[in-house]
Amino acid sequence: MYHQPWRRRLGWWLAATLSGGALITAVLVPAAPAAAACTSIPSTADPNVLKTVYLTATGRQVTDRVLLATFEAGWVESHMNNLPCGDLDSLGVFQQRSHYGSTAQRLNVGWATNAFLDRAIPVAAAHPSWTAGQVAQEVQRSAFPARYDQAQAKALELIAVARSLVGPSLPLRPLCHPVAGDWDGNGTETLGVACKNGHGIRWNLMNFNGGGSPQITGSYGNSDTCLPVTGDWNGNGKDTIGVACKNGHGIRWSLINAFNGSPSYPEFGFGNSNTCQPVTGDWNGNGRDTIGVACKAGNGISFSGMNSHNGGSPQVTGGYGNSNTCHPLTGDWNGNGKDTLGAACKNSHGIRWSLTNALNGSPSYPEFGFGNSNTCQPITADWNGDGRDTIGIACRNGHNLRWSMMNSHTGGSPQIEAGFGNGDTYQPTGGWGGPTWPTWPNT
Repeated sequence: MYHQPWRRRLGWWLAATLSGGALITAVLVPAAPAAAACTSIPSTADPNVLKTVYLTATGRQVTDRVLLATFEAGWVESHMNNLPCGDLDSLGVFQQRSHYGSTAQRLNVGWATNAFLDRAIPVAAAHPSWTAGQVAQEVQRSAFPARYDQAQAKALELIAVARSLVGPSLPLRPLCHPVAGDWDGNGTETLGVACKNGHGIRWNLMNFNGGGSPQITGSYGNSDTCLPVTGDWNGNGKDTIGVACKNGHGIRWSLINAFNGSPSYPEFGFGNSNTCQPVTGDWNGNGRDTIGVACKAGNGISFSGMNSHNGGSPQVTGGYGNSNTCHPLTGDWNGNGKDTLGAACKNSHGIRWSLTNALNGSPSYPEFGFGNSNTCQPITADWNGDGRDTIGIACRNGHNLRWSMMNSHTGGSPQIEAGFGNGDTYQPTGGWGGPTWPTWPNT
């Protein structure tokens, strides 16, 4: 069975998670058959472009200098408008040439912003003393290199406008939540993603820990209100899927013994959607995964679980970890058939792992470091089929997810690596993504 930050099988919601809303890459202008010179450029910025550029950049945790470079470039090139025209074959908010991508891509404001950032982020990192304008110039390669720094005051003004346009909002959510499970019943848990697909959730799963086309696909759940979970609900040795959905202040659970279709059990309520994150695991060692919640309790994390697919008073309780810095984990760390608790905690830019073979108490293994807390989400599973769950991370790598896993309760070089899934984020406008504790990583 596999386990993620909130065990077993719940994708990372990040404290950034699936929730309703439009993709931040959705500001589109119909593509022109060929770029034509602009006869005029609007004198004011397009509010939709401002919001999309801002959300895309902040979604990648860019520094203030890179954010400023992005807005300086956007103002100088287009006055922050998505122009279907430009010099030679230049198009879009950043007036990108055809070697950047297709016409449709360059006229997709989110895509164009990511293309700018893919160049600006490493440039800024390599030249810490450069101004934002110098970073923008290195990306844009303008014949007028001073223009970007000269636009600093206007760019700062536009950043403030964009921030006000966005307003109070839910944290950015991952477009795809990493999941893991033993989908084919061979004893080894493998990777997958549960991705926002309109208002639904699309599941793409692999039967080995590598990339390529998904070997299992399915659709289940509402991305506006539900978070993905996985488990072996009927004890047949195969993991399948489910969702934990906001229902007022509660959490409504829907589990299925397949990858499509109707729920296999009556839906039920368990947990508080304001303070609790859904987790799953085999708490009593009977071979069936059931549900639980890990809830913020002051500075700590409390745990409540059920040994059946229904609500009511919790049959299993405990607590482990610091809710200010740690994501809850679950897994069978010692191979005895029972899932217990753990925590993956922010430690500067790293992740510190703490695992216990109980539902409370002290760590059962020396704590260790593995992964980058700025870009990676913790996930756990039995990656090699030896009966013990170990740790892993799914990390943003450009627009993709890069997976690194260990077969032991230690850090070091990853023993399994793979690329699979989309690492982009989006800005929800409503719905539920789970509570926002802890705040890392801010994808």
